[in-house]
Amino acid sequence: MAPDEIVPKTEPADPELADPIDELVPAEGLRMPIIEHLRELRVRLIRMVIAIAAGFIVAYFFFRSIIRRAHLADSAGLAR
Repeated sequence: MAPDEIVPKTEPADPELADPIDELVPAEGLRMPIIEHLRELRVRLIRMVIAIAAGFIVAYFFFRSIIRRAHLADSAGLAR
């Protein structure tokens, strides 16, 4: 059997035994070259860094009110 040959999948006799992951992943998306995986990883890492940076920027503008609320909660005995 050649490595690129796709073996047809047989359905289980009992439908309850079917793997739910098979329904979520399209068959054409199962085989990707390593370069495509690395590109996908790069895109996801860049999005993650952008999201974390955006969170830090938003928190920077609100840090005084965040600290004030944390201090009030601590003085009221709520932050234990």
